[in-house]
Amino acid sequence: PMYFLLSGLSFSETCTTMVIIPRMLVDLLSDSKTISLPECAAQMFLFFGLGGNNCFIMAAMSYDRYTAIHSPLHYPILMTHKICFRLMVASFVTGIVVSLCIVLIVFNLSFCDSSTIQHFFCDITPVVSLACDYTFL
Repeated sequence: PMYFLLSGLSFSETCTTMVIIPRMLVDLLSDSKTISLPECAAQMFLFFGLGGNNCFIMAAMSYDRYTAIHSPLHYPILMTHKICFRLMVASFVTGIVVSLCIVLIVFNLSFCDSSTIQHFFCDITPVVSLACDYTFL
């Protein structure tokens, strides 16, 4: 089970990196360093979704190790392939749902005239700083 979870974590981590790198390379090689609002929302959604997925997979890995250490005789019953697959799917779905909630909240704000952020990807802090709404909370 640990190798299955590790392979899922490595795949998710690779995808997280691939969300940022292509846009960064385009910005480095071109004169125009603009990104449209839908591109920014998609990049933020994928980055947060895969980042959340990484966190939940690590939580599943810690549960796996906890079960192996504290219940070694019951471990084959508690951590079957079916349960590992369910943990992987649950981490993916939870990461996507959390990411969707964050992106919907951020992009439902009303934005001021300025639309320039000084970052190489759409992170939440610079995007929220462009909003005209009260964003202290």
